[in-house]
Amino acid sequence: MILIAILGIITIIQMEKINDLQKQFDSLLKEEINLGYDKMDQQLIAMEKATKKLDSVTKLLEKKTQKIKVKRSKKDSAQVAHIENIIFHELIKEQVDSSMARIIVAIAKHESNSFNSGLFNSSNNLFGMTWPPRRPTLATGHTTFLDNGNVRRFCKFESVASATRDMVLYLKHWKYSLDIKSPEEMVRVMKSKRYFEANERVYLKAVKRHLEQLTI
Repeated sequence: MILIAILGIITIIQMEKINDLQKQFDSLLKEEINLGYDKMDQQLIAMEKATKKLDSVTKLLEKKTQKIKVKRSKKDSAQVAHIENIIFHELIKEQVDSSMARIIVAIAKHESNSFNSGLFNSSNNLFGMTWPPRRPTLATGHTTFLDNGNVRRFCKFESVASATRDMVLYLKHWKYSLDIKSPEEMVRVMKSKRYFEANERVYLKAVKRHLEQLTI
């Protein structure tokens, strides 16, 4: 949104510049011919440059607006259910208890804004997973995002399935039990291991809300 605002300001400035150049050009036409030709040529060149710059800024603004519209398009219930099922079955294949698997799906929905966040759409990053300096990872690389005013490196994954298996690597590396039965216990353990920075009660409330809405 900040970028669009800046581009909009640049567009307005360029349009004002063209209007000023047009006024100067018109005034030259009213002057004596012997005063005008060289200056008129200079004004014409300046107007052409300003017009080209305005066109490029306008095109860039249109592209950025289209990208933002794509990111904001929400997934329908069928798409959400499909992603939920992929996560759940990948966790079951990795020997995660079914109750805990459902809790982790709810966590994925919370962390990814119901699979609509920019980070998920660009990188298949379900869990807001930052680039790990030590543990094994299935991330194919990292991308930079602004997070609470800080620039941080987040993991990029090839698919939802690989992002889910990477979550299991995280759980094993930090010695989570794989048969946690309640969201309360899961969130408490996550907070103790500094998985999230939010208030524990607020985080738990969000996870429980998503848990109630699961289709699996």
